[in-house]
Amino acid sequence: MKHATIAHPGGTASAVRQLWKRRFDQYRKEASGYWAYVARSQFFGFLFLLFIVSSYYYAKTLDQLPTTFPYLWIVLVLLIPALSAGSVRTLLKNADRVFLLPLEPVMSAFFRPAFRYSLIIQSLRGIVLTLVIWPLYKHCTGENVQPLLLMLLFILLIKTANLLGSWQEGRFSSPGWRLLSQGYRWLLTGVVLYVLFGKGPFIGGIVLLAALLLWILIYKLLPGRQAHGVAWDFLIDNERRQQHRLYLFFSGFADVPQLPVRVKQRRALAGITRLYRFKPSSLYLYLFTKTFVRSELLGIVVRITLIAALVILAVQSVAAAALVSAAAMFITLMQLTSLEQSHRYTFWLQTYPVNERMKIGAVLRIVAATFTVQGVILSLLMLLSGAGVYSAAPLAALVVGLLLCATVMKRKFTASFETE
Repeated sequence: MKHATIAHPGGTASAVRQLWKRRFDQYRKEASGYWAYVARSQFFGFLFLLFIVSSYYYAKTLDQLPTTFPYLWIVLVLLIPALSAGSVRTLLKNADRVFLLPLEPVMSAFFRPAFRYSLIIQSLRGIVLTLVIWPLYKHCTGENVQPLLLMLLFILLIKTANLLGSWQEGRFSSPGWRLLSQGYRWLLTGVVLYVLFGKGPFIGGIVLLAALLLWILIYKLLPGRQAHGVAWDFLIDNERRQQHRLYLFFSGFADVPQLPVRVKQRRALAGITRLYRFKPSSLYLYLFTKTFVRSELLGIVVRITLIAALVILAVQSVAAAALVSAAAMFITLMQLTSLEQSHRYTFWLQTYPVNERMKIGAVLRIVAATFTVQGVILSLLMLLSGAGVYSAAPLAALVVGLLLCATVMKRKFTASFETE
């Protein structure tokens, strides 16, 4: 194998490129399945609604904002983390440090597409945030505003430089040097952004070039740098951390087998089951109440309610507050439908001498009770905010939601039960 690698380096590089393609296709297929769950949860609809409401009040705020507003601090707070943070997704696995080690001389064919993919995905964050900041920047700079495309080009250059720096930091044998280099990148990114948005792209370009040359000089002189080879341990550990963060995000919308099931004690809330009568018909009600209270699903419902409450109290338009409250309730209802699938593959439930159809009624009772509590809370907040007749919006959404529970959701759960 070693002689074949030396004799046919082009063929080996081609095999390494095919390995990346297979890894990426597998990753894309897995991620697209989870993104489908995210889409079904109406998460994107909520983001779109939040975007519309935020855009409206953003424009109104700009109309009243003085041109002397210190916009540069907003620019730095938003763009420094977006451009400085992040590393290359390599899709490496633990076994690669052994099986791919002989191919290290041609691994650049694997890492180049990995770098391009990471740069495209992470650059989108910087571009989106720049577009968000742009109306504020244009409002405060007036006639001195710079061309948008030119500024976006500089954003891409800064992001590319940071990602290259992050990649080279993997060669440091000392974590201390790596941390020092990261701090240096964050500081220089802030300086370049400050000059770019404060003085213009010409001076910003000079500062960016000087910062790159200084970083390269320091990188070459650092004694803790590894001279050659692939930093397998660093890259594999970094890939594991990034994939874990992605799984954590997806776990808020679907069960992720790659993550251990997180059970939160929440003793105070879990104690509500003491109110249930001790009889066979309460079995599923007890089980799914415990499941709901101790799972991440309760946290999702609480976060949705808090976001809706903050919007209701913050916005001045009662119509927008009513729309947000109703949308939040229906997003919650969609999330609560996943409770029915919690114990679908639990073997021990099949051994209980209890009619399994009681599960449907138990889940519907929990969903309806949770939905009612949220509706009452949002209705009270609407009343306290002086929404007047618009305070009826959460109550109307509550009535519609309960009707959906009694009809559509009941049929859906029954169909799901019959197919098990």
